[in-house]
Amino acid sequence: MATTSPEHGASGEDFVYSPLKDATREIRVAHLSADLAVTPDGKQIPQCTLEHCDLEPSTQYTALSYAWGDAADTTPILLDGRQKQVTKSLASFLLSHSSNLRGSNMKGEPFWIDALCINQSDDTEKNHQVAMMDRIFKNAAHMYIWLGEASEDSHLVFLLLRGLAVSYDEVATFEEASSDRSTNPIDGGVDHLSRCFQKHLKALNSLVSRPWWERAWVQQEVYFAPRHKTFMICGKDGMRWHDVVLGYSTLCYLRQKSKQRAHQYTVHNILNCITKMTPTCRHSDHQSWANDRTLTISLAQHLYQNRISHYPRMASLPVDHVYTSVDKIVQPDYSRSMEEVYIETARHTLRAVEAVTFSFRDGLSHDISLPSWVPNWSGEFIRAPLPNAEDIFIRQYTDRYTASGIDSEFSHQAFGPKLQVQGAQLDLVGDEVKLSSLFWSEKRCSSANFSRREWLKKYRDFIDSLLSQKDLSAGLFNDVWWRIPIADSCWSYTDMRYSRASSTSRGAFHELLRMSRLGLTANAELGSLVEDEQRFGVVEYLKDMDSSRNRMPFVSASGRIGLGPTEIEPGDKIFIILGHKVPIILRDAGNGELRIVGDAYVYGLMDGEAMEQDPKIEMITLV
Repeated sequence: MATTSPEHGASGEDFVYSPLKDATREIRVAHLSADLAVTPDGKQIPQCTLEHCDLEPSTQYTALSYAWGDAADTTPILLDGRQKQVTKSLASFLLSHSSNLRGSNMKGEPFWIDALCINQSDDTEKNHQVAMMDRIFKNAAHMYIWLGEASEDSHLVFLLLRGLAVSYDEVATFEEASSDRSTNPIDGGVDHLSRCFQKHLKALNSLVSRPWWERAWVQQEVYFAPRHKTFMICGKDGMRWHDVVLGYSTLCYLRQKSKQRAHQYTVHNILNCITKMTPTCRHSDHQSWANDRTLTISLAQHLYQNRISHYPRMASLPVDHVYTSVDKIVQPDYSRSMEEVYIETARHTLRAVEAVTFSFRDGLSHDISLPSWVPNWSGEFIRAPLPNAEDIFIRQYTDRYTASGIDSEFSHQAFGPKLQVQGAQLDLVGDEVKLSSLFWSEKRCSSANFSRREWLKKYRDFIDSLLSQKDLSAGLFNDVWWRIPIADSCWSYTDMRYSRASSTSRGAFHELLRMSRLGLTANAELGSLVEDEQRFGVVEYLKDMDSSRNRMPFVSASGRIGLGPTEIEPGDKIFIILGHKVPIILRDAGNGELRIVGDAYVYGLMDGEAMEQDPKIEMITLV
């Protein structure tokens, strides 16, 4: 192994950046040497030299996409002859690639690596360089995605994805027999995948659980990278990112075809993989937007997908959840506070998706420094808005909820941290919410640890207690109870979108209650295969219950049954905001101002019924 001795200063002097002459058009390129340096204590470490150059098509370098890892867990490398601390994740790539260079008899390779090529302690430089990220990745000759060092079974992932990618053009007829089923994961369908590729699927599930897939910056990097010159690397294994996306697309098709015939453990495994891969793989086919309004919609989509998905994106700085958007509606400025950036972002999303922005808000007990109408995009968890992605971003899907009526228009005026909107108060949260709070705590849960069965058990007890205290007839609300846990909404496999719930959901709810009272286990939630149509309805009902996560049932002062945030209290106001699709729970903040608690499903208010009664419309101030 070739090594070199450290140059002067390596033993004790830390690396210091030379400033860029023009940070708006100049970048640094790190030339990784095939040779390793030797520190005074005998440790072999990677070494690089930095070059300042203009960002032009003729500038040659490979961009690196990787997960930083723990910023406190670092190791030294040699940069321009002086020691610089980098995370162990980056060091592992530099060591691995140095070895590859030596094996190929190459002296070195130029890279653009954010931790080396941007002075992270200079906010002014960082503002300019982050604003250039699209150009930096577009201009790269290649992009390497570094997932980390190989594991015992990671090589199986590349075998599987290559087979899926090769079979991509055949997925429409994947059930037809092929000459060699032993090597093609598509031939024979999911049943064959269950028998012969279980280890491969397990390895894929493990690989897509690595930190890189959770990074907020990944989507921007993949979006702008040279499509056919991007490579995913784990240890010594690698493949084109284009083939990864084809393999992912084939998995999606397999998942769709497996609904009625497959080993459910395999289906569950496939679904986990798809869920973790979707946000990144779909960005590979992201199209440019035509005008400023659709740009802001794209920003809202970016934030929605990164925060509401089953596997939300991670960023080291709260503002990066906004700055990682490919559209850069909000320009990077690391001298601004999180509050300033999030307020500006909320103003943009109000333009794009209007009052739906209020449904992104995640309650009152957290993030008190933000106005209640401003979502916290860096919060640990966020409840899924009742208007889902289709209601928000696909404009032709407007028939699911129309609480403020079909023709009402949203208007607003922002005054610093305050926002004025038009709306009508329709009801109050009743005292029965105290009964509900006996069964629901304010402790939050993510999609991953949300137990639908436990929620339904609490809901059953809530119904029993409510009926006994109110001396009500259960039959009076028979058409209401089953709608509450799913917010009267279910996924339609016929239309491939969400629609209002049907009689199938009603039957599934009563079956679940029956099973709960008998002490039976709803195995369907655990992914066990069920055969009869009624039990299949149970499976789908449980899947549709994500609306219940971090929400609880309540009764309004006038007797309406609803589903609202776990933070609601007696006396909270039930409002309809003009232009919004669902009711909003508001709370007095003093001085005639109100704070948003969260959105709600209220039976009897979801289709504009209240607006037909010509309620009093007033201007309200949200703080």
